[in-house]
Amino acid sequence: MTFSRILVSFLCIAALACGVALAADAETAAAKAVFDKHAASVVTVKVVTSVKVTYQGREMPSRDNESEVLGTVLNDAGLIVTSNTAADPTAMRGRGRPGVKIDSELKATKLIQKDGTELALKIVLRDKDLDLMFLRPEKKQAMPHLGVKQKGPELAIAERVIMLSRLEAVGDRQASVLLSSVEAVVDKPRRFYITNIGNSMRSLGCPVFTTGGKLVGIVIIRMNRGGRVGMLPAILPIEDVLEGVEQIKENDAEDAGDEDDKKAGDAPKVEKKPAAKK
Repeated sequence: MTFSRILVSFLCIAALACGVALAADAETAAAKAVFDKHAASVVTVKVVTSVKVTYQGREMPSRDNESEVLGTVLNDAGLIVTSNTAADPTAMRGRGRPGVKIDSELKATKLIQKDGTELALKIVLRDKDLDLMFLRPEKKQAMPHLGVKQKGPELAIAERVIMLSRLEAVGDRQASVLLSSVEAVVDKPRRFYITNIGNSMRSLGCPVFTTGGKLVGIVIIRMNRGGRVGMLPAILPIEDVLEGVEQIKENDAEDAGDEDDKKAGDAPKVEKKPAAKK
């Protein structure tokens, strides 16, 4: 091989290495930008569940189970979305185990704030088919949020994505960021995306973004129906989450109308006095 060919080969390798480095730098900058803008919107929710197990017809004593799950604050009303399975994992327990029945009751949900104090939450909607649970503070409070208003972009195979999350209590619940690639796109019965960051239970309830900073969706669990065992963490497109948000708004409007009707019904009737005879 002549010296000129060696030089050309060396320059090609150097250019390729430079291109890879630049791409990595751009991806790192994109992840940092998403983290700086939206990390505070990912929150930790404490869930207290009363669990009752029945085995072969014999009911065991119920017990309380306390756990922490992650959620994403969607809007300025403090509406939080999380995975219903993460908040109430009894749906996974006992699956495929004959003779086992597990019932649960959500007794309390609280937002663990940055200073460690807890804020009472109430559940406003559960969609078990989409694995979504929506909560919001019992008393209105301003919180960092994503400001979700519109449909997200569609992802393609091998496209890079950014997920925001939080560490467990042992890591002081610090915000974290993960990078991954789309491994599969599933279209039926509805569209969702598979990435390797979805293989961790700590990803459930967390938001996923494109490297351009656009919100794609929320990580949930897809499970087989009809008794078949099988589950798969997946990114649910944000437009499906927004359907739940709209339903909550409709429910709030109906409740407000019912309250107005009730107040009107409780109002004392004013009797008109007959006009004085001239």
